[in-house]
Amino acid sequence: TLDTVGGRFTCSFLHLCTGYYQYDGGYLPAFPGLEEFQGQILRPMEWPAGDALQDKSVVVIGSGATAVSMVPALAKSAAHVTMLQRSPSYLADIPGREGLFYDAMKTVSPSLAASMTRWKYMFLATATYQMCKAFPATTRKMFIKGMTQKVPGQDPKHFTPQYNPWENRVCAVVDSDLFNAINDGRASVVTDRIDGFTGGGVRLASGEELAADAVVMATGFNLQNRFPMSDIDVSVDGEPYEPTKTVLYRGVMLSGMPNLTFSFGYVNASWTLRADLSAVYVCRLLNYMERSGFGECRPRRPDESVGLQAGFGALDAAGYIMRSRDKLPLTGDQAPWKLEQAYISDRFRTVWARFDDGVLHFSSGGRGAPAVMSRL
Repeated sequence: TLDTVGGRFTCSFLHLCTGYYQYDGGYLPAFPGLEEFQGQILRPMEWPAGDALQDKSVVVIGSGATAVSMVPALAKSAAHVTMLQRSPSYLADIPGREGLFYDAMKTVSPSLAASMTRWKYMFLATATYQMCKAFPATTRKMFIKGMTQKVPGQDPKHFTPQYNPWENRVCAVVDSDLFNAINDGRASVVTDRIDGFTGGGVRLASGEELAADAVVMATGFNLQNRFPMSDIDVSVDGEPYEPTKTVLYRGVMLSGMPNLTFSFGYVNASWTLRADLSAVYVCRLLNYMERSGFGECRPRRPDESVGLQAGFGALDAAGYIMRSRDKLPLTGDQAPWKLEQAYISDRFRTVWARFDDGVLHFSSGGRGAPAVMSRL
């Protein structure tokens, strides 16, 4: 049963598409003296309408995907944009559109061209991730060389991360927009720690002060407190849902939770790749339940032979995961409890996964399988 502002809904099977982070505001560190700053303080999730930063001096705090995307966009109209980072990120320059081969294929078969492009980038992303994990020192040198060559004359320290590739996300720079903004002088990068705020800007640990009319807090996000339930208060048989007492099953279900599935993407590749696989698995599961006359299914919690840990199995050193580790469901060190980060093997397991695996428990539940699907 689900109570909403629009009334009460009941169902015999619930599928969640609620993402994994909080949407009501990002992570905001406790910066000393923030209240003293006389300029604008903006947060990406609460962006004002219009071009509020035209002809202004802007400091963007952060070095992740949000900052990397915002800096070149803001630099088009701002007087100057400074990206203030504590530590650099790995940046990969990618084209904004496909080339002549794609255009030629599109005239023959648009669907084939789209499919080939999808598989191309899927293989590229998977191969890059696996190479980074297998040869961290080599890929680190390759990334740093590629970044520094894009911005000749810039201090290499601004493009030399303190960790190996894919310990945190690798950020995409589309059509060199960030590098072009830096080379044109419309944007700059500063690597330092924040000592505090002043009335006119940001004071750094080095003693330098960055003057600013506005500061953008691209400082990351917070994971849901009750993943994957978002902010929904959930109870099972009268007991409140506690994420840390459950274990992820195939990345789409939770141990002990009956008739509940959710869409969950990759944290190291395109989100929709795994979200699509989640949908395929759920459709197969519903069809299996209908054919077999089952009304309820739930994964049993694994026994002690399965090693358990909190996290998503990738990017566990990322700040947003470390801050919420004590709120996350557990994952295992073996299938089907292990959260894999490889699309090809995941696709095989999703399409061919058996439901009578000794983990999923089915029963009639006094109900038939749901005949009508609704989105809330």
